[in-house]
Amino acid sequence: KTNLAGQPYAEGASDADEVLKARIAWARADEAKTDADKAKYNDQASAILTALMKARPGLRPLILDRLVTRLPAGVDVSKLDTLLVQAVMQRALTEYSKPAREPFDRKSVENGIAACKDLLKRKGEPGVSPQDLERAAVSIPFFAQKLGEPKVAAAAFLDYAQTQQSNPQRATDALNQAMNIIIGDLHAPNTSDPEVSALYDRAVP
Repeated sequence: KTNLAGQPYAEGASDADEVLKARIAWARADEAKTDADKAKYNDQASAILTALMKARPGLRPLILDRLVTRLPAGVDVSKLDTLLVQAVMQRALTEYSKPAREPFDRKSVENGIAACKDLLKRKGEPGVSPQDLERAAVSIPFFAQKLGEPKVAAAAFLDYAQTQQSNPQRATDALNQAMNIIIGDLHAPNTSDPEVSALYDRAVP
């Protein structure tokens, strides 16, 4: 009998097996008659894929993208488990990465901002790493720029800068991004918009 252990394709076979287990759990969730059973099987699938992501970090984007396809368009991210919140963020990143002239799914990016904000509230909870929090905080302003919301983007860059006092370079970079928007796009301080003036005062105390 051939031993696959240690062969280059052994990991791929193992990954496929784990994905199949998750698909079976999802199928059982879809067929479940009660909310409790549905939640149980969905949780099983999430646990399987969470473990797979930890074992194979390179599969993270693919796994998260698959997970988010199970969510309705108007999902309330605050009611999702952490893995699915990250999946919503990953889908938003996919849409953000599309070229400027290419159509993108605006709702997915909006959901991504909501997911980032929700994940930041989960600091200290199981499954939320410092890297996850960093990714969420820095994604918000860029997602807002994709949506054409410069005020939201500028405020988010300023928020991020405040969280990076232990990393002066990151704080400076975020502040510069905010100032480029506030002065370049929103024309502060020569503005009658009180929201823009407030952003300028935050950036230049």
